[in-house]
Amino acid sequence: MTRKSPLFPRRASWILHVCTAFAATLLGPAARAADPVTPPASAPAQLSLDSFANSPTLTGDWGGLRKQMADKGLTFDLTLVQVYQGALTGSRDKGWNYGGREDININLDTQKMGLWPGGFLNIEGEGKYGEFVGARQTGSLLPADANALFPQAGINNFDLVSVNYMQFVSPNLGFYMGKLATITDVNGDANAFAHGKGASGFLNTNFNFNPILALTSPYCTLGAGAIILPTGNPKEFVISLGVIDTQGSAGTTGFDTVFKGGTTFLAEGRYTTHFLNLTGHQLLGAAYSDQLFLNLDQGLGNAIIPGLPTQQHSGSWATWYNFDQYVYQPDPKSDVGLGVFGRFGVSDGVANPIHYFGSIGIGGKGLIPGRTNDQFGIGFYRICASEARIAQTLGFRESQGFEAYYEIAITPAILLTPDIQVLEPSQQHLETACVLGLRLTMKF
Repeated sequence: MTRKSPLFPRRASWILHVCTAFAATLLGPAARAADPVTPPASAPAQLSLDSFANSPTLTGDWGGLRKQMADKGLTFDLTLVQVYQGALTGSRDKGWNYGGREDININLDTQKMGLWPGGFLNIEGEGKYGEFVGARQTGSLLPADANALFPQAGINNFDLVSVNYMQFVSPNLGFYMGKLATITDVNGDANAFAHGKGASGFLNTNFNFNPILALTSPYCTLGAGAIILPTGNPKEFVISLGVIDTQGSAGTTGFDTVFKGGTTFLAEGRYTTHFLNLTGHQLLGAAYSDQLFLNLDQGLGNAIIPGLPTQQHSGSWATWYNFDQYVYQPDPKSDVGLGVFGRFGVSDGVANPIHYFGSIGIGGKGLIPGRTNDQFGIGFYRICASEARIAQTLGFRESQGFEAYYEIAITPAILLTPDIQVLEPSQQHLETACVLGLRLTMKF
């Protein structure tokens, strides 16, 4: 995936993968060369089964075409996630739900296309279908299945969530602009053991990104910014600066609201540590929006009864921190091992219904001999809701939750994940919910 150029070092062609998590395809090896000696009748089936069992995608290398396209700067990624999940106790609805989400990623590398170095174009389409265990069922602030939020919460549509371009002008500086999927393109709040949109790893939203960001940073919006690599190595130190539309939505182009109703300013830095020759990361970020938000510190009647004056709060801010640290890692260059992670955040608590947030847990991958692609996680989170009057009137309280999963790699392209969650609701009149789930992820 790399290529030398006069302007950029060898690492330049994979800058995109680390500093903005554009999810470029990790392609498998080309199909094996045919044996000139005619094999026994059973040999082709054995070779086919072996190729299937080790391929990172279900459709393989397309007879070599996929690798040829990647070598020329074009990669294609298709992922299908299906979740069967139900709340057994304590919820409003104890039935089982089935839902799915599909995600298509296309990436272009201008250097490999023979055009100019340092240019990357990302196009991502995303949709979902069916029903998910959402926040309404469990009484939690956020869904027990993060897939329910993307591309739009409560709407089963297919949307174009990302069309953005990044250009590096030196090994230390790049700029991006376009329609952004913020969890992966801007302030991803990346974490080695707990991050994503529910396709892999933890299912619960609270373990995939810091929910304190949700108010000021919409998932899909127009924006622009810069990526700074102080050391020139994206695996060591990355700083991202961004300006995005606070009112963006996956279902619109965004040009009707961009920078008119509110603008969010973002800054985030992620630094790689090597304590005791074990890989870890320290991340710190901040966001501020100048939009007018509903002031939660007022009587509920002011907000819902027509004719009564409604108080607005000018602006909202949030800061967040997360870390991940391997405690056992046989090879520092590999993600196989065992580690710990944590997230923490604080907001103004006047416009933002979440005042404080924290999560902590452990994660591991490939710890069972012969099961290098399996992974697992155990985590605990706690949300401290705003103490403003509207939040208190609606019965919101401090809530917490636990999740444990084990992701079984049937093949590198087929992942089956049993999952259990115990969730204390944020609403006082509901009981603790126990949620069981089974997720199937297929990479095409």
